[in-house]
Amino acid sequence: MSQDTRALPEKSLQRSAKVVYILEKKHSRAATGFLKLLADKNSELFRKYALFSPSDHRVPRIYVPLKDCPRDFVTRPKDYANTLFICRIVDWKEDSNFALGQLAKSLGQAGEIEPETEGILTEYGVDFSDFSSEVLECLPQDLPWTIPPEEFSKRRDLRSPSSSKKCFRIKDCVFTIDPSTARDLDDALSCKPVADGNFEVGVHIADVSYFVPEGSSLDKVAAERATSVYLVQKVVPMLPRLLCEELCSLNPMTDKLTFSVIWTLTPKGKILSEWFGQTVIRSCTKLSYEHAQSMIEGPTRKIPEEELPPVSPEHTSEEVHRAVLNLHRIAKELRQQRFVDGALRLDQLKLAFTLDHETGLPQGCHIYEYRDSNKLVEEFMLLANMAVARKIHCAFPERALLRRHPPPQTKMLNDLVEFCDQMGLPMDFSSAGALNKSLMETFGDDKYSLARKEVLTNMCSRPMQMALYFCSGVLQDQAQFRHYALNVPLYTHFTSPIRRFADVLVHRLLAATLAGHQGGLSSARGSQAPSDPGQGHHAAQNPAKDGTHTAPASGPPTTLCPGYRELPDVEPEALQKQADHCNDRRMASKRVQELSTSLFFAILVKVRPPACRPSPSLHPTFPPGRLFTGRAPGVRGLWQLGWALGGTCIPWPSLGWSPAMQESGPLESEAMVMGVLSQAFDVLVLRYGVQKRIYCNALPLQSYRFQKVGKKPELTLVWEPEDAEQGPAQQVVSIFSLVEVVLRAEATALKYSAILKRPGTEGLLDWQDEQGGRDLAEEQD
Repeated sequence: MSQDTRALPEKSLQRSAKVVYILEKKHSRAATGFLKLLADKNSELFRKYALFSPSDHRVPRIYVPLKDCPRDFVTRPKDYANTLFICRIVDWKEDSNFALGQLAKSLGQAGEIEPETEGILTEYGVDFSDFSSEVLECLPQDLPWTIPPEEFSKRRDLRSPSSSKKCFRIKDCVFTIDPSTARDLDDALSCKPVADGNFEVGVHIADVSYFVPEGSSLDKVAAERATSVYLVQKVVPMLPRLLCEELCSLNPMTDKLTFSVIWTLTPKGKILSEWFGQTVIRSCTKLSYEHAQSMIEGPTRKIPEEELPPVSPEHTSEEVHRAVLNLHRIAKELRQQRFVDGALRLDQLKLAFTLDHETGLPQGCHIYEYRDSNKLVEEFMLLANMAVARKIHCAFPERALLRRHPPPQTKMLNDLVEFCDQMGLPMDFSSAGALNKSLMETFGDDKYSLARKEVLTNMCSRPMQMALYFCSGVLQDQAQFRHYALNVPLYTHFTSPIRRFADVLVHRLLAATLAGHQGGLSSARGSQAPSDPGQGHHAAQNPAKDGTHTAPASGPPTTLCPGYRELPDVEPEALQKQADHCNDRRMASKRVQELSTSLFFAILVKVRPPACRPSPSLHPTFPPGRLFTGRAPGVRGLWQLGWALGGTCIPWPSLGWSPAMQESGPLESEAMVMGVLSQAFDVLVLRYGVQKRIYCNALPLQSYRFQKVGKKPELTLVWEPEDAEQGPAQQVVSIFSLVEVVLRAEATALKYSAILKRPGTEGLLDWQDEQGGRDLAEEQD
C-alpha cells in the first residue's frame, strides 16, 4: 500500500509538473558542439544522419542530416573531431531521446578564443552583427556634431563660466570616474561647497534618448538587444559605437547633453534638497578608479601632473582632488547609513585578466579588488537610482518602470539555515540587514576566517533570486516592489543608458515627468524654483525614519527635447513585456560574461610560456620546470622571477615574456572545502574564485572513508606512501578545511581538473599576498 503523501513533511516532497503548451519560444534553439558518426553502422539512420553532441549537457543530442555536414566527414570523421559547430534544433518528437536539427556553421577549432566566443554568443541569442545602414541613418550625419543653440534654453547649463552666459554662477567641477579602459562614459559627478558647510552634489547621466527617437529603427534594435554584453576581450554594444563612444559618452572637455540629479547634502549625507532636470555639462577630466583611489589614499599629497590625466584650463587638479575627497567623505556616510538601515552586500570573488596585446591570449589573472573609489561611485549611483524611482512612480504610479529584488528562495534558505546550525555558525537570516551584520561580525580578519567568510558568502548567494524590472501597474501588492538587498521600497535603473535599454525607458518617463505631466503629483512643502533657467524640478526633502522622502514638487510645464513624447503612451501590459525582455537579455548577458571568464581561465590553466632561450647572465639555481614567484628588492608585492629550466631560473625579460604574466598552468592555490560527499568534495579555489569538485578516485589513495561526525560530513583520506620508507599519510577533509590544490588542464579542450596536493607539500603562495601581484600587473598595463 502506497504511503499517503499528504502525511509527509513538505521538504520531503518533490514537486513536479507537466508542460502542456509553449506560449513563447525564447531559447535560441542553437547549440555548440561536435559531430560524430552514429555508432551503429548498419542502421538506416547511419546512412542519413550524423550525431551532434552539444557542449552544454542540458541540450539533447541531435540528429543532423549528412547533407549538412562537410563533404568528407563520413570518410574522414577524425579530421573534424576537434572542430566546433553550431547546430539549431528544428524538431524534437515526444517519443524520442534525440532532437532533429540543422548544422548552421563551422566555427573553427575548439579551445580557441574566437570560435568559442562566437559559439557562446550564438547559443545565448546575442546579436553581434554590425548595425544596419537603416539604423545608422538615425544618427546625426553632420559630424562633428554640436549641441543645437535652441537646446540651451531648455536645459540648465552646468558648464564653467567661460562657456556659459551665466557668468555669476560658481563653476561646476564635473568629472568622470571609470575603469582605465572604458570608452563609454555614461555617468559623471560634481561636488562644490555651498553655504553652512554643506555641498551641492550632482550625478549627471548621458542623455542617450535625445539621440534615440522613440519608434525609430535605432530604438527598435536597441530595445531588442536590451543590453551591452561584456566579454573578457571585447564588448558587444547595445548602440552604435558613434553613440557609445562619441555623441553620448561624457568625454572630457566637450559639451554634452545629460540628465542630472542634484542634491544639497550635509557632510553626513543628509538630503536637504533635490533637483531633477536636463542639463548641459562639460567634464573637466576623465579619472580612472586608480586615479581617484590615489587621491583618496593621499588626501594631503600634491599629485604630480604627469600622474593624472589632463584637466581643462577652467579647473585645476587640486580642485578635482578636493571634490573627490569631499565625495568620498559623504559616500562613506551614505554607505554606513545604508547598512544601518538594513542593506545587504554579498561580494563574490571576480576574476580580471591581463591579455597579450598581439595574440589576445591571457597572460595572467587576478581577483578584482573593490576599493574606496569604486564605493564612492556606487553610493551616488544608488542615490540617483532611488531618487528617480520615487520621482517617476509618483508621477506615473501605473506606468513606472522599476526594479525589484524578491526575497531569497524559501527552501534553499531553510537548507542554508540548517547547514549553519549544524556547523555552529551564529547566522541570522531573518532579514537582509541581519544577514549582512552576521557576515560582518561572525568572522575575524585572519586568513582562515576570511576564507570561511568567502565560502559562506558564496553559499548565501545561492538562495538569492535575480532582481527584475517590472511595470508598477502590473503588480497590485506594493510590498512586492521592494528591493531585498538594498532594503528600499522603490528602486530603478537610471544611470547606465548607454548599455541598458531599461535606463533609456526610465529617461523617457523622467522627461515626461519634467515636462509637467505629473498625473496628480503633489507638491512638497518648501519647494522652490530651479536656481537656473531650464527644465527641472526642485524640492525640499524631509527624509522619513524609513528612508523614504516626500514627493518632489513639479516645475512649470516646458517643451520636451527631441526623442521624447509628452506622455508615455505605452500600456502597463506592454511596458511589462518590455521589462520581461530586458530581464531575459540581462540574464543571458550575465551568463555569457561568466562563460567568457571561464573560457579565458581555462586557456590560462593550459597555456605555458614560450620556448626558452639561454640567458647570457648568471641566475640563481632552482629545481627545473617550475614557475617561481618571490619578492624583489624595491618592488612592491610579488614578482615573477622566471621559468626554471635545467636548474637555472631565467627572468621573464630574458625570455621575451611579459612580466605581467602572473600564472601559467598548472596553477596552484589554497582552497577551502565547501561541501563533502561520499566519494568527492567541493572546494572554492581562493586565489581565483573558481569552484571545483575533487574526486577521491582521481587521487593516489590507499583508501578513503566517509562518515558523519555528529551532523558534519567528513572524508578520511589515506594516501599511498611516496616511497617504501614512508608510511601512508592520513588526511581528514571536512567543510571549511583549508587544503592545497593544483589546477591542471585535461586533454579535452577547455577542461581542467582540481587535484588535491598531498598533505605536507610546501611552496604555495599565500592567496592573500596576491594583492601585491595585482598592483604590479596593473602598473605594467
